Amino acid sequence: MENTIVKETLKQKNGFKGKIGYLFFAYKGVIITVVLTILFIISLVFSYISKTSPVLTVRIVSSEETYQNIVDPMKDTYGEVLDISEGESIDVTEFDISDQNNQDAFVAQLVAQQIDVIFVTEEMDQKMKTLFDENQIEKGEIKYTDQYGREFVSRIPSEIPHKESVIKLTNLD
Repeated sequence: MENTIVKETLKQKNGFKGKIGYLFFAYKGVIITVVLTILFIISLVFSYISKTSPVLTVRIVSSEETYQNIVDPMKDTYGEVLDISEGESIDVTEFDISDQNNQDAFVAQLVAQQIDVIFVTEEMDQKMKTLFDENQIEKGEIKYTDQYGREFVSRIPSEIPHKESVIKLTNLD
């Protein structure tokens, strides 16, 4: 019945524009659903194609100060050392643990064994010594000095996801 009504109405419409307008009016729900489904599928495909997998996960931990300016240089330096290829990445994130949300995220990543290397200043290392000792996070041999001459020491959890990368970085010195 509905199909017959649509056909009759289309015969009454003049011009291509009028017929297309009526078809959109009659089937707008179907058209919108199809378009949204296609966009969703394209989004999923693009997301899958552009996904990178980390070969090293680094966390820079601070309290009430930011070291965001060393994130990109650290990625570049370690990217060259590890000779990362397309589809691989180095995940470097700075955490200001004076913020409760950052503390929670940092601890969750530690518990989930998602962190390879933690960088802290010597002062921060002393403040967090109890946490590091209780969680078997050993002092590492990897050091990093930023463009301002600040030195960062490494801490390496007992269980890490990318052992080969950490071994390459450790053998640099």
